[in-house]
Amino acid sequence: MTLKKKTIYDQYGEDGLKAGAGQGPQGSPFEGFTGFTAGDPFKIFEQFTRAQRGGKGGFSSFNNMDEEFGFGGGQSFGGSPFGFSFGGSSPFGSQSQSQNTGFGHSGFGSEKRKAETQERELKCTLEELFKGIITIERVVRTFYSDSGQRQQQEKYLEVEIKPGWKNGTKITFHGEGDQPSPNVSPADLCFKIVQIPHPHYSRDGHDLIYLARITLAQALTGIKLKVPDLTGKNHEIVIRDVISPSFEYRIRGAGMPKPKTPDQLGDLIVRFTIQFPVHIKDTDKPALKRILSGTS
Repeated sequence: MTLKKKTIYDQYGEDGLKAGAGQGPQGSPFEGFTGFTAGDPFKIFEQFTRAQRGGKGGFSSFNNMDEEFGFGGGQSFGGSPFGFSFGGSSPFGSQSQSQNTGFGHSGFGSEKRKAETQERELKCTLEELFKGIITIERVVRTFYSDSGQRQQQEKYLEVEIKPGWKNGTKITFHGEGDQPSPNVSPADLCFKIVQIPHPHYSRDGHDLIYLARITLAQALTGIKLKVPDLTGKNHEIVIRDVISPSFEYRIRGAGMPKPKTPDQLGDLIVRFTIQFPVHIKDTDKPALKRILSGTS
C-alpha cells in the first residue's frame, strides 16, 4: 500500500479507498471525494449529510470541515446540517443585520416618515412681482447628526421670484426645513408669496385695476386725465361720453406679465369713483332739473 493510500485509509477507512479517494484535484480541499469538484456545492452537502447520518466518505465533524476548507476557528454554521448563522463571523465573510436596506432597521419596515411641510410668508410689493426679483432668505434649521445629536444650522437660500407671479404662489425647497426627531426626514420649506397692498392698484389675474376719482360734473361732461402704469409711464386718456358707475376704460398691454410668456402683459383697467356734491343751491336746482330731465 502506498503512503498516499495509507493516509486515506487512516482518515476515511476502507470505504474511502473504494469510493475512489485520491481522484480529486491535487491539493484540493475536496480531495478524496468522488463525483464533484470544488465548485459543486450540492454534492458537498450530499457528502456532508451522509456523514451526519453516520455514513463514510463524508465529513466526520464540524471541526474537520473547518480544517478541510481552511476556515479554522471552529465557526458554527447553525443547528441544522444546512443552516448558516450570519449573525456573527462566518466562513463566507462578515454579515451585518443592521445594513441600510431602505426598509428600516429591521429590513421589513417602511422608509422614514417625512416631517410636515413648513411654510413661511414672503412679502412682495406689486412692483417686485411685476419685475421679478431674487431675494436671499436666512434660515435657521434644526436637524440630527448621524450620531443622534440635535444641532442647528444657519443657511441662506436664494429665492427667485419670476415676473408676473401671483399672490399665494409657493416656492418649495425640499429637505431644508426642521427635522423634529431622528426617526423622521427633514421637512420641506415652502415660501408663500404675500402681496403687499398697493395704494393705487389692485390685481385681477394678469390685469391691473386703477381707480380714478372724478366729480359728477366730469362724469357728465367728459374728462381728460393721465393714468400711470407700474413702469412709470403715463397713459393719457380722453373720455367724452357720460361716465356711469359701471363704466371702465381698458389700456391694452399695460398690466402684469404673464409668467409663461413674460413678454406679454395683461391690461390696465381704469374704473371710476364718482363723487357727488354734498350740497346744491336751491337757485341751481331748476336748471339742473331741466338739463338732467332733457327738457329745455
